[in-house]
Amino acid sequence: MKKILLSAAIAVFGIGAVQAQDNFGLKGGVNFADLGGDENDVETLTAFHIGGFAQFEISDTFMIQPELLYSSQGAQSEEDSELKFRLNYINVPIMAKL
Repeated sequence: MKKILLSAAIAVFGIGAVQAQDNFGLKGGVNFADLGGDENDVETLTAFHIGGFAQFEISDTFMIQPELLYSSQGAQSEEDSELKFRLNYINVPIMAKL
């Protein structure tokens, strides 16, 4: 898992060495996640997401923005506060900007 995360970080942020980099930074925030389905005894779990981004100018009117984000999501039981469903994700969105 650590090798995959390190490889993705190098791929996302290493592109800046090849092309002129306009902008880069960190992102973070709060997740209010819930699970849906037949069971109604779960409530929202408050978690977080954090990551980084870089912006690359392809032409005067077109840019791409790759990101690497870690996101924690899930739900917790209404009946048993010790029972929590935690789902951890690594997201790699690539956005286009005009």
